[in-house]
Amino acid sequence: MALDLAESSLSGYSLESMGVGGTRSPAALPDRVRKVFPSAQLVQGYGMTEINTIAVSFAGEDYLARPESTGLAMPVTDIKIVKDDKEVAPGEVGEVWMRGPNVMKCYWRDPGE
Repeated sequence: MALDLAESSLSGYSLESMGVGGTRSPAALPDRVRKVFPSAQLVQGYGMTEINTIAVSFAGEDYLARPESTGLAMPVTDIKIVKDDKEVAPGEVGEVWMRGPNVMKCYWRDPGE
């Protein structure tokens, strides 16, 4: 959406920070953003409703070094990727398991879930 401003007749926009999330970013995103918003710092974040906050994030130079990553675990969050009840190596596909004070204990009126 923000990158559409590059092809717009509108001008004079400045942007200090641009956040992306939900999944890893395309490798070409930093270059595209810099062309449109040269002073914008990119921030990547990942979380979910059950976490109540961002669980993984990084920004600036850390983001630019690894734009296809989702970031680093926040200090209060333990994360591992699991497949068939075993932790997998970095880069492998699996289920995201998180633990920390930011993770909810149960669903409302359904403590078994």
